[in-house]
Amino acid sequence: MMELYLLRHGRSAANEKKLVTGDKSDDLTPEGREQAHAVKRLLALFNLDHPSTRCFVSDWQRARETAALVAPDREFIVDARLGETAAGSVANMALAAFTKEYPEFWNDFDPGRPYPDGESHRDLYDRVLAWRTDLENTLPYGARVLAVTHAGPVCCLLHAACKVSLEHFPMFLAANASLTKLERQKNASWRLAFFSLPLEAAL
Repeated sequence: MMELYLLRHGRSAANEKKLVTGDKSDDLTPEGREQAHAVKRLLALFNLDHPSTRCFVSDWQRARETAALVAPDREFIVDARLGETAAGSVANMALAAFTKEYPEFWNDFDPGRPYPDGESHRDLYDRVLAWRTDLENTLPYGARVLAVTHAGPVCCLLHAACKVSLEHFPMFLAANASLTKLERQKNASWRLAFFSLPLEAAL
């Protein structure tokens, strides 16, 4: 089977400020860097530090910084499709203020509704699933893949694997610096092996 491990980045400045998403330049906080250092042990437990593991990372700074800290000797392929939702002109707005100004966005949720000047969650889902399809078409059946990414892409991949409609997005919210595993079976279907595993739970 193909094994896909999804590592959400460590705590970032946008997380700390409780912004809608932040933007591509958002970096890790001191706590986030500590989390990333600790995650090295989590990767070692699953042998993801082995050279045979294929490594991918979002083009956002907080994910790239996490990848560099958890596996400094590995080469990561940067893929923009693993980036967080592009929230356009509201990306750096406080989430509470966004919810107050745009109450219909979550109260009457439509996965096809875009953020102002940004993309929709359907757009996010489509690009992340296109990335997964490329893995299926280019990597051998027994491949092991590590992707350092964000809560949004992890959620989309789990919605697809668990066959949960995007109408219920976000059903799965991975914690910072946690690991999620998906497995592709011989019948080409995907199953969830574990979700949002922190280092402490794996020891």
